[in-house]
Amino acid sequence: MAVALSVHNAIRGSIWLLHSFVLYYAIPTASIAYSWTLLFGNSGIVNRVIHEIFGGLLINWLDGNWLFVPLVSFFLIKYCAYPILILLGGLQAIPGDLYEAAAIDGASFMRKTRWITIPLLLPELSFIALLGFFYNFKIYKEAYAMFGAYPPRSIYLVQHFMNNNFIQLNLNRLVASSTLTAAVAALLILLLVRMNRSAYEP
Repeated sequence: MAVALSVHNAIRGSIWLLHSFVLYYAIPTASIAYSWTLLFGNSGIVNRVIHEIFGGLLINWLDGNWLFVPLVSFFLIKYCAYPILILLGGLQAIPGDLYEAAAIDGASFMRKTRWITIPLLLPELSFIALLGFFYNFKIYKEAYAMFGAYPPRSIYLVQHFMNNNFIQLNLNRLVASSTLTAAVAALLILLLVRMNRSAYEP
């Protein structure tokens, strides 16, 4: 949302930030996973910077409880491009007269965002929330590329569970996990549809 607003308001340098997200999205997953492993390795750039700032502190990012930090960062950077473009399209569809009228009435940027931008972007925001839920399942590729079928427990994902049980033919667990995942997805879709409708009901 912040990047989309920056591009929409033509803030200097924002278009290059958008291009960087789009370019990152186009790079193959295996290449990024390898470079991310080098970046967060024990002697990687991140630990070198921390060592220079805080002295002898070194964090093992690729094992234990810290492992979710590089993985979530990897996920956010790689899959932000499409939601940014959707929000940018929604922002460009909002009539500029609404902002001009609000500015005449003395509304600040935050008030414009709260009472004009967000309500008129509800369809896009709902779609992105749903898209984000299903995008979460795509992070399995990165986790598998970096750590294989049995990663550390802190990032053992639903897809690892399903894939490993499928290989071992544990059909009971596989069916149960698939049913629960489908139920959560259906519940989320119904909730977002209901919220979207209630926002436009008189």
